Amino acid sequence: MPSEASQTPGKNAIQKRKEGKNINLVEEYFEAHSSSKVLTSDRTLQKLQTPKLDQETLQKLLDQSPTAFAADLRNLTEKHEAFFYKWMLQLHLGFNIVLFGLGSKRKLIERFRSALLQDSLHIVINGFFPSITIKSILNSITEEALGYPGTFRSPIDQMNFIVQKFKEGK
Repeated sequence: MPSEASQTPGKNAIQKRKEGKNINLVEEYFEAHSSSKVLTSDRTLQKLQTPKLDQETLQKLLDQSPTAFAADLRNLTEKHEAFFYKWMLQLHLGFNIVLFGLGSKRKLIERFRSALLQDSLHIVINGFFPSITIKSILNSITEEALGYPGTFRSPIDQMNFIVQKFKEGK
């Protein structure tokens, strides 16, 4: 009879059940498919010797390199721009606008913002910055949008303040 160490986890679970122990099926699944060795890589972005690019430099580099689908992207952007007034209506009705798919939507959103939101209360948050925090977003709302210079004890208090201000109509 083979030793217990040489058995696979699946056989081990079956053996335990045969011995009369009540084993949960979920636990059996993970035991049968688990590995004692966790494989991870130590190749991280921090180990690269190249410095991080700021947003302006990155945008200049991207603008210099031609895209193979520039005409297609331009046509797609024009089609989306035709929906700007519909997007505005949906925003006024309390809905959100969700854009998805391959590639950046930043230029499209910026066109929408500059075309239709200039007279509306809005802030721009660059969520792709690694240093962005909930606190910095909340500060942008309270300081820039609501013009409140004070501080808050916690992010929850700050959030409650923002909600109250918008319920009051600012």
